[in-house]
Amino acid sequence: MLRAVSAGIFAFCVGCFSLGAADSLFKEPIISVRPKSLNFGSVPAKTTVTNSVLVENWGGGKLVGKVMVDRPFKVISGGTYRLGANDAQVVMVAYTPTGEALDTNVLKFTGGNGAVVSVAGKCAAKKGR
Repeated sequence: MLRAVSAGIFAFCVGCFSLGAADSLFKEPIISVRPKSLNFGSVPAKTTVTNSVLVENWGGGKLVGKVMVDRPFKVISGGTYRLGANDAQVVMVAYTPTGEALDTNVLKFTGGNGAVVSVAGKCAAKKGR
């Protein structure tokens, strides 16, 4: 039986056992990252811009992992995590264009079966004088 307790919260009832949705049915960590892609847009050469990704543990136990990415992108904070059930953490990512027309890569998250977030940015065209 599924019944609404309040907005966005449901209670599951099996016989005499009740479990709120905030409690995990899963014993193992389940990683969730959002957004699934970051587009830094057009960035002037030698300029660094930042953006963020949210990593969450939708399962149980501890989600332990790290975030990796190759240049010209860089994880500047939140690159390692140890998240309990329903915990979340912000990961800050920086981008400095290489001078190529388009830079693309993926953020690789470990733990909880892993996840990836695509990242892209481009070097702004130089303006003639």
